[in-house]
Amino acid sequence: MAWRQIERHRRLAPVADLSVVPQQVHMSGVDHQRMKAKTFAPQFVATTVLAVAAAWYGLASVQVSGIAPTNFRAADVIRQRCPLRLVRPEWIKGTDQGDILFNWAFTETKVRLLTVCCLWGIGIAVFAWCALRSRHHERTA
Repeated sequence: MAWRQIERHRRLAPVADLSVVPQQVHMSGVDHQRMKAKTFAPQFVATTVLAVAAAWYGLASVQVSGIAPTNFRAADVIRQRCPLRLVRPEWIKGTDQGDILFNWAFTETKVRLLTVCCLWGIGIAVFAWCALRSRHHERTA
């Protein structure tokens, strides 16, 4: 008698048991979590390499040394030798023109490196946020 009830239940039962939600099975065998980590690592490395290159350029392009006339103005020398600058020469105070020139080069280098570091941090944060957001989106979907 019990055997007949089991057979009848099998015929009436749906193909998939709805009480258990099956896990998603990837037929390709690709682990998407590891793939996300593998795509984040090259982005991190590329961003770091670009930041190091920008920092190298920022350090190497501040060149205010060389021959200058005896009646030079520091602002004129800076404008002539450094066309790309973040700190205006007028913002720097000093006792004489040589002091202004040295202080400007030091300040410009610090500002350039700080800018590169901030942009690098923002880039890494954006890549990490995108990776975590897509990872969270896959879990909730």
